[in-house]
Amino acid sequence: MKNIFPKNIVISTIKDINSILFPHHKKRVVLMMFLILIGGILDVLGLAAILPVASLVFDPSNIHKSHLCHTIFVSLGFENDNSFLYFVLVCFWFIFLFKNAAAAVISFLQSRFSYGVATDISQKQFENIMNQDLQYFNDHNSTNLVRNIQIMPFHFSTYLLLPSLMLMSEIVVLIIILTAISLYDIAVIGLMFITLTPSFILTYKLIKSRTQFYETERNRLNTELTKQAYQTIHGYIDVKLFYKEKYFLSLFKVNQAKFKHLFTNAYTLNLIPSKIIELTAISAVIIMFFYTLYVPSAKDSISVMLPLFIAAAYRVMPSMNRMLIALGSIKGFQYVIQIIKDGLQPIPNTSENLNNEALIFNTNIEFRDVSYQYPSGKKPSVDGLNMTILKGQKVGIIGKSGSGKTTIINILLRFLKEQQGGLYIDNKRITVNEDNQWRQLIGYVKQSVFIIDGDFYENIAFGVAKQDIDHEKLNKVIKLSKLDEVVEKSAFGLNSNIGENGTRLSGGQRQRIAIARALYKDAQILVFDEATSALDNQTEKEITESIEAISKEDKTMFIVAHRITTLKNCDIIYEIENGKITGSFTYEEIAKTILEN
Repeated sequence: MKNIFPKNIVISTIKDINSILFPHHKKRVVLMMFLILIGGILDVLGLAAILPVASLVFDPSNIHKSHLCHTIFVSLGFENDNSFLYFVLVCFWFIFLFKNAAAAVISFLQSRFSYGVATDISQKQFENIMNQDLQYFNDHNSTNLVRNIQIMPFHFSTYLLLPSLMLMSEIVVLIIILTAISLYDIAVIGLMFITLTPSFILTYKLIKSRTQFYETERNRLNTELTKQAYQTIHGYIDVKLFYKEKYFLSLFKVNQAKFKHLFTNAYTLNLIPSKIIELTAISAVIIMFFYTLYVPSAKDSISVMLPLFIAAAYRVMPSMNRMLIALGSIKGFQYVIQIIKDGLQPIPNTSENLNNEALIFNTNIEFRDVSYQYPSGKKPSVDGLNMTILKGQKVGIIGKSGSGKTTIINILLRFLKEQQGGLYIDNKRITVNEDNQWRQLIGYVKQSVFIIDGDFYENIAFGVAKQDIDHEKLNKVIKLSKLDEVVEKSAFGLNSNIGENGTRLSGGQRQRIAIARALYKDAQILVFDEATSALDNQTEKEITESIEAISKEDKTMFIVAHRITTLKNCDIIYEIENGKITGSFTYEEIAKTILEN
């Protein structure tokens, strides 16, 4: 018997579930188990009531043979046996009504608990992912991250937690039922064990390996299909330009066909256990009929055993079927456990260690001996960088592609953490626990602007509910970013939807959205990272004018650019090569050098 469930998969899964559940979940599990016990007792009472009621209906004289029935008959003043039987049948119906209503409530509470667990896990995973640094996102596929946050927690609850609860529930019910039947007739227990147990074991051995294969493969294909659809939709322009619609559609069709095949097989496989167990029970009944024909003297004993066997099998067979489905689900979705565990790994230096005190910026920002090397890099992208920026200073950063400019900006934004040295504000080192406070001081305008599929309100007052928007500040930043004409020309003004990723805006207008967003945030430090590199000359000039207007607002600025004209408002321009500063210039010196060359 110990090899029925290889590697003791049920116990190991329960241990894994216990390690994943949060402390408040574990307390509620006790309540769930108590409710399961109540449900099992009610099931047994319902089953136990069948035979006494049947004996009264088929032989009303039993009313007066039973002390309990006769006492109720006399106490309630029934006039005849039929009126008492009507009363018994109505009570019998209400017993089952109460039993099924209680079962529905218990199922509801189990489901609410299970999906509450999924929601908590999903939220925790989302929080953990948002606490990761930029390198984590560079190393992971975004489709998989979204799947792990949104889908896997509900797979965990639906296909592991709920089946585990169901399995324990059915085991409790079976123990109670079989105990009650054994007290009535031990021979029925023997018959059920001989007939149903082998079919249960055989069926589980039949489905276990295929179930795990189907579910693991179905998860892989589902991820692949999502990735293909996402990439094709977002790569629409390239797909059309290269006339590759048929190619991407054919890839999608092939995986869809495999997914359909797996889904069909998995669905069919789930139907098999109930059919095998039902066939086994019917076979046992037919064998008993044959036996009475072959041995007529056994007819009386069989006639007593048969109704109880059928009644017990009526309740036990669905229970065994649900146990098999639960076991198949637990076996098939083992891969989810590791995904959930990985997603719940605590992120160092977050949560309870966070410093919520606001950072004060009065004098300077300083990079002191800062170095950073990417895991896949052969040498540091930033190598012993030393740079001091005074408050209100406008700093330009230039250099060839791969020189380390973007890495410097990512360290400044705390998306990457320096491996050596430190970033200081007013001679105080910024710790990991102060990253959020530091970012509150910064507004970031990059080449590719993130635009919400919403209106101007949602994109400028980023993350602020409409009712909480400061309209005076909003109007000011719209003018400063030279976005006012764009808003005025839009059909619904600030309420105009600007499309997913800003598809209804030009490149320059998207940049102005980002500038307005940074200004609405009241950022003291503004970072422009190649903000004009993808723009035409006229649009670049307009954005530069916006930057020039902002420069009068006493903001500290970092401007990374390929185009020198973007840097004309800078107080100092640093040239970066191999992660180091190789020179510092004024705009006039840079412009003069270009003219001479």
